[in-house]
Amino acid sequence: MGIVIGIALTIAVVVAIAWPFIKTRSDPKRGKGRLSDTARLKLARADIYEQIGQLETDRDAGIIGGDEYSAHLRELRISAAELLRAQERLAAELTTEDQLELEIEAARRGSVPGSSAPVEPDDGQEPDTDRSK
Repeated sequence: MGIVIGIALTIAVVVAIAWPFIKTRSDPKRGKGRLSDTARLKLARADIYEQIGQLETDRDAGIIGGDEYSAHLRELRISAAELLRAQERLAAELTTEDQLELEIEAARRGSVPGSSAPVEPDDGQEPDTDRSK
């Protein structure tokens, strides 16, 4: 009887300790509602860009004709532009706290919002160009 209680207690302790890690993996911490909307819009745009790439591949392979390609490409570009406008409107509506969260998130990834390249820290010193040292 004591062994069963010991096993049950051990299982309960392991579950209690592991629960935060399991919960974090299955349901990552999401930001404010506006931040998740921004992420949703970015994902939708990325999907459209992927569709444009697939459309170009189909055209190059001869699966679709030039007229059909042009029509689909126009629709996809319009959709991407609408999503981009919605994302810009959403960014304009962000509170200062939300903007700060976005900047912190971008800094963790090593980039500045609106920039595609990582930011190099400027310590006021000239870069060392002498490689002979």
